[in-house]
Amino acid sequence: MNVLLTFLPGELEPAGLSKAGVPPLAIYTLASLLLQDGHNVTTIDANSFSTQDYRDIKSRIIDIFKANLSKTDVVCFSSNSFNWGLTKLAIGIVKTLNKDIPIILGGLHPTIFDSHILMSTEVDYIIRGEGEETLPELLRYIQNGGKIEKITGLSYNTTAGIIQHEDTPPISLEKLNQRPAYSLIPNDSYYSLPFETSRGCQYSCAFCSIPHRYNWRGLEIQDLYDNLAHAKKFLYKFISKNSILFVDDCFTTNIKRARDIFDMLGACKDGVEYFIEARVSNLLKGGFLGEVDPRLVTSMQIGVECGYDEGLRRIKKGMCIDDLFRCLDLLKECGYTNKVFLSFILGFPWETEELINKTLATIVKISEKYDITCNLSWLFMLPSDLWKTRNTFNINIDESIFDDPLWYGEEEIFYKVHPLITPAIIERIENQILNCQSQGMRIKYNFLLFSYAKRIREVLLK
Repeated sequence: MNVLLTFLPGELEPAGLSKAGVPPLAIYTLASLLLQDGHNVTTIDANSFSTQDYRDIKSRIIDIFKANLSKTDVVCFSSNSFNWGLTKLAIGIVKTLNKDIPIILGGLHPTIFDSHILMSTEVDYIIRGEGEETLPELLRYIQNGGKIEKITGLSYNTTAGIIQHEDTPPISLEKLNQRPAYSLIPNDSYYSLPFETSRGCQYSCAFCSIPHRYNWRGLEIQDLYDNLAHAKKFLYKFISKNSILFVDDCFTTNIKRARDIFDMLGACKDGVEYFIEARVSNLLKGGFLGEVDPRLVTSMQIGVECGYDEGLRRIKKGMCIDDLFRCLDLLKECGYTNKVFLSFILGFPWETEELINKTLATIVKISEKYDITCNLSWLFMLPSDLWKTRNTFNINIDESIFDDPLWYGEEEIFYKVHPLITPAIIERIENQILNCQSQGMRIKYNFLLFSYAKRIREVLLK
């Protein structure tokens, strides 16, 4: 079969659709499996849709699918909550161009909201959970027929209503050990190559939307060595920098394994640098900082999220503020401060201005003592434990908000998600951030611009 795998951009900016820095790993991993099954595979990733003018977004999507549908038997979309609104728009365009072509949808967002999507779009099949086994089986069914009821992790419409098959069990390490079809990445389109060494997380933070909670699986070191050697062939050919991004939800879950991986990487002496995500609680165990050459790490993201202990407890972060500063001391001692950036979230549903100011005070203290970059963003109410309990905070929204391609920039949705926040509070908070930035503190923050979302929406939905 001729299969089209695609991933739409996630966040629309005031000017249009800018290019992402890292290709979406999922479609290239699935492409590899489908090529092994004998399918002809075409990938269209987010950067193919980039535009310099927001007025060109819709026409760009139409042109891309017009150019590809005549040679396509089935279209597969990968989607998360950020790109779902644009994906929904693209699905409608595809069905307008060819109403008979099968559309398969996968990813975290449709896994959770499969019923709503099937009731509100022309999607033919939704793959829930990991797709490495389900997608090849579904394509065999579409091509040859058979018993669809044997395919796990599948949702679809029938005349009798929506059918939801039993969930697919977590895939094996053997199936996880899959080399993505990096050769399909557009030339020199990105600055970093994604690579997966493990999947899942041992934690379950309240705000987080990752699907594999309390279910961490890590590949063997030798398999990683072989796979990385393969990946680096394409790093030098297609990526503009010698940078690999480990997409693991938490690279430092097994701290000894993390150190052993970097021992292996250091022995390569090839000048490649690596991005990782780490947890404070893991780093404090020892065995990584001080034993891994900081020159191998191009960037390390550490999620802090709250700047006060009550908030850390409520989001189930598994740490306290004292832990954070002990970890920062270690990072400074071991030469990592210029590599690290900390992420913080403002506006959890229970947060008043006073509590947000506690987080800002912690950020100021970090900036003054360690000169570490802190990234601030307002809470996005993504599928998570917080989403499930949103009604207890008088947050009256449902999954239909994500149908709007600009939901994350919609003023009405913002104030529903942040019931204790007012425009005056936002103004005071943003003035504080501006003041900190003017003093040279390394604080990154995207100021709220509700007007651009309204402008782009009018163009997309007309």
